[in-house]
Amino acid sequence: MTTPRFRDWIESLPEQGMVEIAALAARMDDVIPLWYGESDLPTPAFIRHAAIAALADNQTFYPPMSGIAPLREAIAGYLNSLYRTDLPSQRICVTPSGMQAMWLAFTALLEPGDKVVVLAPVWPNIPGAIHLAGGRTVFIPMDSADGWSLDLGRLEEALKSGVRALFIASPNNPNGWIMSADEQRQVLEICRRHQVWLVADDVYGRLSFESDPAPAFIRQAREDDRIIVINSFSKAWAMTGWRIGWLVHPPGRERLFEHLSLYANSGTATFVQYGALAALKDGEPAVTEMRAHCRRGRDIVCPALEAFPRVRLPERPRGALYVFFEVDGMTDSRAFSRDLLQKTGVGLAPGGNFGPGFDSFLRLSYCLDGQKLAEAMDRLAPALG
Repeated sequence: MTTPRFRDWIESLPEQGMVEIAALAARMDDVIPLWYGESDLPTPAFIRHAAIAALADNQTFYPPMSGIAPLREAIAGYLNSLYRTDLPSQRICVTPSGMQAMWLAFTALLEPGDKVVVLAPVWPNIPGAIHLAGGRTVFIPMDSADGWSLDLGRLEEALKSGVRALFIASPNNPNGWIMSADEQRQVLEICRRHQVWLVADDVYGRLSFESDPAPAFIRQAREDDRIIVINSFSKAWAMTGWRIGWLVHPPGRERLFEHLSLYANSGTATFVQYGALAALKDGEPAVTEMRAHCRRGRDIVCPALEAFPRVRLPERPRGALYVFFEVDGMTDSRAFSRDLLQKTGVGLAPGGNFGPGFDSFLRLSYCLDGQKLAEAMDRLAPALG
């Protein structure tokens, strides 16, 4: 019996090394988990209480496919205030997670075989979502020789050859790189010239250590630009387990994303949306706290890594939750991460999953309690020193 092609398509997705590390760690004691992009701060109480109140108010029925009106209006207001834009709520689609928003975007954009240019290193779920939507990923690596940098000429050359979309995450997961406003302006012009869609990941936009918010394409984009912007409540508001995000689409696409949402998930849980609404209304102090928590973690971890003889840190991250560093002599990041976990009890994400050419790198998530991070650095010293 022939295996269905779609099953082959799914089974051809690579296994993520960080998932393997997490599974190994689950069988161990006294592990410091630095592999996933998650802080140790719980969701603020006022957000939890808003969801509880919504449950008590029987907000348990099917939601509108693009999200409840109060939340969509609050998201539009939040973005307009933050970026000085003039977005109507009709351009907002609420989704059960930023990852779901990403999947909807690529499903809406791609025909089988369409090429998507992706800046690397990149979170491995992105090439996976492109693959499941029928597309092909074309990686454009950033240069780590003297800090992370992007060759815009090389990027434009890549976009000339029948490319459907470009994906950029800034601040970046895994290296904390942030694209400047001027670079974003140039990228938008390149996309316009070659009629390429831009999928912009703004999930870490509030976790920038140099400006708040980080520069964002949405601030410079015109109404007629081919751009979809992805965001999530997971990181800045400590809501990873809530599974709620949103996307901003061009005018006139509301019905398309409602239709996709209908068949993908039939909407986002209503009481969860009321928690997200509270996050936007009263959450600025929580976002400030999260950003400070991340900065403290970065400032503990980076000096320690820079002192290890085997480690090369291209630059200290300027945003997000991670540091992406190279280890001298390491050629198999997955095997090295397994060995590191077993010997030190510290779990890191293998760099090989973040794009071709990064198997000599590891990713460390630093948004944890300072004492835990200091202990992790002490444990790693014999292996990386």
